[in-house]
Amino acid sequence: MIGITKKHKSKRILSFILSMILVLSTALGAAGTVVLADEATTNEKDVTLNKTAKLVDGKENTWDVTLSLTGEEPDITETEVVFVIDVTKNAKEYIKSIKQAAKTAAESLLTNEYTVVDVVTYSDSKELEPTVKCENLNELNAAIDNIQFKNIKGKFMQAGVHEAKEILDQSAADNKAIVLFSDRKPTYGYEIASIKINLDKYYKNKKFIEKKHSYFSRGFSRFIEADQDYEITAMNYEKRVGKGDTSELEAYRPLDSNYNKTSSGVMYNKDIFIKNVLIKAMEYESSQITKSGYLLYSIGSTDSNNEAVKALGDNVTKEIKANDTSEITNTFVALAGSKKEITNATVTEVVSDNFNLVNASNLTDSNGNPVIYDEATNTLTWSVDTVSSKPATLTYRVEVKNDKLATLDKNTDYSISKTSSISYTNKNGATINDGFPEATVNVSKRSIKLNFNVVDENGNVITTKKASEYVSGDNSRSSEYSLLTYAKTYVVKADDFTSDNYVLKSIDYNGHNYTDTDKVSVVLTADNSEQEVTFNYYKKEMSKVTVNYYENSYSKDATPINTETIDLPVGSNVTLTAEQMSMHKPDGYVTPAAVDSSSSTVVTLEDYETVVNVVYTKDSFPYTIKYYKDDLLDDKDHYLGSDPKDAVEFETVIKAEDVDVTLYKPDGYEDGAVQSTDLKITSDADKNVINVLYSTKAKIGYEVRYYHDSVDDSNYIDKYVNEEAVFETTIDFDVDLHKGEGYKSGVIQSNSATTVTSDRDNNIVYVVYEKDSFPYTINYYKKSASDEEVELGTVTGSAVFESTIDVDVNAKKPTEGYKEGVIVEGNTTVKAGENVIKVVYDRDTFGYTVNYYKDSVSEDNKLDTDPASHEALYDTVIKSEDVDLTMFKPDGYEAGVIETGNFTITANEANNVINVVYKTKSDVDYTIEYYKQVYNEDTDTITEEMIGEPVKSTAKFETPIEYIQSDGATRFATTGETDKLTIDLGAYLEAGYKSEVLVTGPEGDKLGLEDNTIKIVYQLEKYTITTEYYFDDEIDDSMTTTTEQYFATTINELTPAAVEGYELATVEYPGSDTLSGDVTIKVNYKKLVVPEVAADEDTVVAPVADTVVAPIAEVAADEDSVSGEITGTSDSNANVIYSIALMLLAGCVAVVSFKKSSKEEN
Repeated sequence: MIGITKKHKSKRILSFILSMILVLSTALGAAGTVVLADEATTNEKDVTLNKTAKLVDGKENTWDVTLSLTGEEPDITETEVVFVIDVTKNAKEYIKSIKQAAKTAAESLLTNEYTVVDVVTYSDSKELEPTVKCENLNELNAAIDNIQFKNIKGKFMQAGVHEAKEILDQSAADNKAIVLFSDRKPTYGYEIASIKINLDKYYKNKKFIEKKHSYFSRGFSRFIEADQDYEITAMNYEKRVGKGDTSELEAYRPLDSNYNKTSSGVMYNKDIFIKNVLIKAMEYESSQITKSGYLLYSIGSTDSNNEAVKALGDNVTKEIKANDTSEITNTFVALAGSKKEITNATVTEVVSDNFNLVNASNLTDSNGNPVIYDEATNTLTWSVDTVSSKPATLTYRVEVKNDKLATLDKNTDYSISKTSSISYTNKNGATINDGFPEATVNVSKRSIKLNFNVVDENGNVITTKKASEYVSGDNSRSSEYSLLTYAKTYVVKADDFTSDNYVLKSIDYNGHNYTDTDKVSVVLTADNSEQEVTFNYYKKEMSKVTVNYYENSYSKDATPINTETIDLPVGSNVTLTAEQMSMHKPDGYVTPAAVDSSSSTVVTLEDYETVVNVVYTKDSFPYTIKYYKDDLLDDKDHYLGSDPKDAVEFETVIKAEDVDVTLYKPDGYEDGAVQSTDLKITSDADKNVINVLYSTKAKIGYEVRYYHDSVDDSNYIDKYVNEEAVFETTIDFDVDLHKGEGYKSGVIQSNSATTVTSDRDNNIVYVVYEKDSFPYTINYYKKSASDEEVELGTVTGSAVFESTIDVDVNAKKPTEGYKEGVIVEGNTTVKAGENVIKVVYDRDTFGYTVNYYKDSVSEDNKLDTDPASHEALYDTVIKSEDVDLTMFKPDGYEAGVIETGNFTITANEANNVINVVYKTKSDVDYTIEYYKQVYNEDTDTITEEMIGEPVKSTAKFETPIEYIQSDGATRFATTGETDKLTIDLGAYLEAGYKSEVLVTGPEGDKLGLEDNTIKIVYQLEKYTITTEYYFDDEIDDSMTTTTEQYFATTINELTPAAVEGYELATVEYPGSDTLSGDVTIKVNYKKLVVPEVAADEDTVVAPVADTVVAPIAEVAADEDSVSGEITGTSDSNANVIYSIALMLLAGCVAVVSFKKSSKEEN
């Protein structure tokens, strides 16, 4: 199809452009206005203050007041600084000053988490020490202390500074700086890659001004000599240059390709001779640092001549002496990272005098910080260290003071606080003072007032009994005004003043006088919200008191022995006269000093209600115990003495069994006997006597002690005791009572007693037994391999009873294979009678080794040695079942066998070696599978299809696999008697499939232990389809195409593309639609004849393929321009757009004019 381009299209385009200009200008003008509006709202406070008062649920005249502070986000500035330290000088003063300066700078920088310091050291090498990155002061000081200084001439300053710049290039910090610690010039630098000079300066009279130089030993030549009049444009950071012992260096370097021509265009392609290369390279490096926006500081030693700073040129931010601690501190404190916040906020809240603070002493804010409360001034002081965007709040509770409630108006707004102010430091360090908004509340009022009067017998008021009170909400009383509830019944009861001798006479309420009750009910209404109740009391003077008298004690159930009645003043303390106290005292009793504790202490108003109890208790009297010998006679031969006793309670019984009958007991006598019955204490002390008589000699007794060998506690055996032996009788006993086995007859020692004395401790006899002697026999045996005992010999002798026999356990020990002898029977301690000892030698234990081999015993076939340690008894036979025959069994082998059969353990462990050999391989399964590829034209996919059934069998592990290409007569070879597995690859090969097959099988072409699947896949053959294009019978080779398709697939028909100026004639296909080999398709075109176009017709143009033209607004054919009003805004972006729009308009006018002139020419 041919498209006709009409001449009015240019007007449509112009119309569209002008429309878009108008739309853009309108939109951008509006956008500019919005931006200005946003900017106008930025003048706000940096802390937002709020204050609210909320009535507490379930309470009246009680509010929770909340203050809140909300600040702006903090301004965080991060800093990264790189210390570049020259370590090529090891003078003590230099090292000391440099390290101290670095530490001073570090201490000033690392004051918070927003600063990082890196440490780079340089010497003469291109290879630098690893950079140390520090985020805390301890790390950095340790890194500085660990720096090793050297005394070398070479100083590769540029390497250290360049490394520092690369570190900062990777940093995201806001502030970046490099600090160079050195005072010496560089002697190495990086090679200058290219330079820039003023070529016009060296180009005169159409030739360059050059000087002769010897350059790289290539003879004399001529070059421009720029000396130091050049600028570096690029560095080669891969190559180090310099002599190492001087900062002076000359070089020949090429011009930058951007600067190798004069202003007239004459090129200079030779190198330039330059001087002062190292210093200029260092100046270039420092200029790159400052161009990157990084600060550059130089700190030299205390020497005034700092050559290092001179090498940096004019790019140094500041030069500091190492000993100027103050300047270092000030400089780097200012450079350190920081976090600027709103801080030190102090809120002062002075609560109004109308309110009380509730629980103010325990107040905390929303962050748990305590709030200071000054009770004297009713003031809260709240401190907030940091004010952030997260609101900090303080809530405190107030209630109306009861003494103020009566004077307050419920229709008036009352402010919670007198003043509510805040002071804080803003992010710029300025102190800001501000105030919170005011919070006001209204109060509620409802009350019952109580009055208390004193009246006479006739009810006339004399005075007030106490100050008026108010009823509280819980029906209790208070001296302060209390808020009550409407329509609630309050029961008001009279106070009890009986303690003051006052009784209730009447109650005045609501115009009535009540005399028969002590309470009234009051209900508040909206019309009568404040009511009064008055209680009237009169005073009583005297009251009757009851006095009861008791013996021994008082109890409420006891009956008094007598009762009296007396009159006493009401309210006075109860007291009795001495006559009243002793009025009914029984004989033998004592008059109490005071009334019983159960008595009333104050006289009450009611007669007989006051009761006093008088309790009489028993008096105490002494008694005496007298002691006699043989008879109750008061002469010197019989009377022994007396024991006077303290007074005891009247009628107390002193029992005879409680009397001490040994107090005056004579030597050799039994305890005395009480000569009367129990004594009952009377009020007559002369009758309170008890007599004790001693009349019988005592059984003193004696003791016989028996010992072995000598009289010693360690040899003590036992004793014989006779407690019936009477004083002064003879001691009689059996001397061999405790003679033991193995001892001789006992011997009485010379210090023994013979007669019973009065001192029991002296009545002791000592008997000693000495040991006898007895024979012994020692028999020796050894254990055989069958665990039988074989006799070796005998040793005999004699020894003292219980002594130790010296047994030589090795006297008959065999020469090898046995342990030390062990006593298995008998005892080495001599006993009475026959002593027989049996010594046996057991077989010793010896280690043995188990080695494992594959196929045969040789070092090449050794697999390993059992790591476990093995032991067995001498002469033990080790059998197959005693050895692990599978420990190192190779994959594919059966269990091993012991090569030598059973093995007998010897005393030589080096010969105790057992060899296990694995000889027999295992049977493994294998499978052979054949597949062919099948192509699906519909889905354009290839799948594999199995041919026949898989062949499955077994063979020995590691059997080799042989693959052969046969004629198909024999499909499979069997293992039979051969040692390999033969696979036929061509068994199912068909036409249309490649002779090369895909084979997957066991690794190494040997049968493995698992997954012995052999897979053979026949691949489909591919053939080529060539398409040739002929134009009037001549082939166009540039259009020839080739494609590939699988065997037996369909050859599809072509849809040839249209060719301008030609028409399709014929398409020649192969004879078969199915592909069985390479084929060719021919496409034939014939030239097309195009008719001419008349001169006055519109221009015919070729269609533009796939061209999409956006719809645009039409412009009338007779219109030459589009006019519109453009409204300007203050937005600079909008102005730019307007300028662009005007330029586009001018361009469109030019296009229209060009189209018009073209039409006229045609």
